[in-house]
Amino acid sequence: LRKRNYRILKQVMPATWHILYGSQTGQAQAIAEDIASELQTRPKIRVELRTCNEQLDLATVRRLIIVCSSTGDGDAPDNAAKFVRLLSRSDLPADAYSHIRFSLLGLGDTNYTSFGKCPQTIETKLKSLGAELFLPTALADDAVGLELTVGPFLERLWPAVDALIAADAASDVKDDAKIVDNMAGISLTGAGSGALDINADIGCDNSDDGPVFGDDLEGVAWPDEASLAVPPLPARYLSLVDHPADDGAASVTADAADAADSELCGDGGAGGAFGRPPGAIGGGGATYLAPLLALDELSSSAAPKRIWRVSLDVSGAGAWAHSLAPGDAISLCPANCPQEVDDLLHRLGVDGRRVVRLVCSGGKKAPDHLPPADRPVTLASLLLRYVDIRQPPSNLLRRVLAEYAGNRRERLRLRQLCARQTSEAKTRLLLGPRLSLLDLLRHFPSCRPPLDHLLPYLPRLQARPYSLANYGSPSSVKLYFSEVYIPAESGRTASREGVATGWLRRLSPGARIPVYGRENRNFRLTESQMTDGPLLLIGPGTGCAPLCAFLDWRRQRLLENGDTKEQQLGEAWLLHGCRRPDWDFAFREPIEVLQNSGAVQQIRLAFSRLDESQLPKLASDQCRGYVTNWIATEAAEIRRLLLGEHKSTCCVLVCGDATGMAKDVLAALEAALAPGIDKVDDSSTKKSGGGSAAAHLLARMRIEGRYKEDVWS
Repeated sequence: LRKRNYRILKQVMPATWHILYGSQTGQAQAIAEDIASELQTRPKIRVELRTCNEQLDLATVRRLIIVCSSTGDGDAPDNAAKFVRLLSRSDLPADAYSHIRFSLLGLGDTNYTSFGKCPQTIETKLKSLGAELFLPTALADDAVGLELTVGPFLERLWPAVDALIAADAASDVKDDAKIVDNMAGISLTGAGSGALDINADIGCDNSDDGPVFGDDLEGVAWPDEASLAVPPLPARYLSLVDHPADDGAASVTADAADAADSELCGDGGAGGAFGRPPGAIGGGGATYLAPLLALDELSSSAAPKRIWRVSLDVSGAGAWAHSLAPGDAISLCPANCPQEVDDLLHRLGVDGRRVVRLVCSGGKKAPDHLPPADRPVTLASLLLRYVDIRQPPSNLLRRVLAEYAGNRRERLRLRQLCARQTSEAKTRLLLGPRLSLLDLLRHFPSCRPPLDHLLPYLPRLQARPYSLANYGSPSSVKLYFSEVYIPAESGRTASREGVATGWLRRLSPGARIPVYGRENRNFRLTESQMTDGPLLLIGPGTGCAPLCAFLDWRRQRLLENGDTKEQQLGEAWLLHGCRRPDWDFAFREPIEVLQNSGAVQQIRLAFSRLDESQLPKLASDQCRGYVTNWIATEAAEIRRLLLGEHKSTCCVLVCGDATGMAKDVLAALEAALAPGIDKVDDSSTKKSGGGSAAAHLLARMRIEGRYKEDVWS
């Protein structure tokens, strides 16, 4: 019966390849789009590209490639969460997906505790339900460079795909299975098929043989035109129709269109119009336009990095605002930089005040992050609110750009930059420096693409999560951020601020910001853990923000229960660091309030940039250095907390920059615990193969949910 059903499936969908992606920031989506465009060069197959959540019916899926990242501490991206839950259903038979052959590329960051957890979960679940890998799973690490894994994975993928396509051409199911089972024996070094006939002339200027962008890239041999394996030109199915057109629609001015857009989107991105993701607190639905109460700079002009505090009123947001817990975040939906939008409109030669509607042809549907066909919108608003113009253009977008380059050499270079053979060059020239669409257009002055062909291939402008810094006051939620400055270098044609942080700094009190709550399950504590402790909280820089929320919860518990504070709360320590107290000690005020309330018993402060004249002024709970210096200084106290009478309940929370801090803190804790750990009569912490006893203890605390990190790169 299974073989008969397999043959039926083969007749119904003889050559359909499904490419699924789970992407929070757009990286996995861009890679999936590149894979889909390359697959489309294969004859006699269909390619379906969609998010994981859009492909919840796997009954007729036979050939599957998944590109998925992790978000938070191993969580599924918003557009893959439903898919993961589907695979976890207990009512699925063990052979539910035995007809599927799949490959999986996972994206992660080893700075985070649960590296690649989500893609590994997907692999495990699919295999447990009978699906088989036709190529070993690869996990790319953003901490060292995704390209180190993505490039070799793609080089192995195409020969495997071509072999499986050949297998599908055979009529006998047995032969198909035999070829798949012997896939390990194929050569993984071939160039693969799919090179296009690129002799079609689109009116390029062949007279200019001068230098083009990328000529000075050392160590790169650009392939000639005849050998390029370039994806097909993505369809141009979207039209920007002037509004009103000749359909009797009422006239809408640019001001009115922008006002209507602002009513939906507030002073941020498209979140107000198109809702929060299903993974948000309270589920999917409309975002809330939160009034901005205050925007306060907390650093001095001498500080290398400026720090700001945002105060929002979410009291009218409904039940989700009252269910926020310490450790959770508020996701803000930003807008692009108006100057960048103006520059891009000027470069494209279009009028940002033009009012249009988006109309699709050929049965196509516009991406769901673009406004619907019945909503008039200005071109400026399209680029300001709805799409990410800062993210490096994807392979599909670069292919579109190549089509509209008037200079012969520029057209060739753009085609080279979307060819399969140039992954190293793409990484060094575009992805590493994170060149934007505007950067690329400036480097290729003859490229004049129409906006309607670009729009479907520009990704969604993603929301940015910021940790709550206080608790229990929806009428005044506090968030902290430090400015991001990106200099004009490495191919970037202009200096710029971070998208979200620059947008926030441009706002004024009274602005309405589209927001939604985001539960951080991996950084929450139970009520008994917050109450009884002991707690060791470590947060340099703005990493102190969520730790203040935990302590604020304890402060409010004290206020509710009267003055017998010592009997109500367990011991809590806070280790915080910044550069200098007169530069960027942004948490001075909340720390003093929390200490005076009794919510935290011990505070240690580290200042990394103190000069010699300031050292005599340091108090006993202050030092020059980093939080790791305090871990070494207070090693005996840390051993008492983690190895003493409360060793089974002590919780450690670490928050801040992942690039070095989190690993340094972990190493410092291991060193602090080492002298006393062998004195503990606990066989589970004794030294065993694979690591020190201290490392095993901290690993066990992770498993038990008592060592938690909330870190970012």
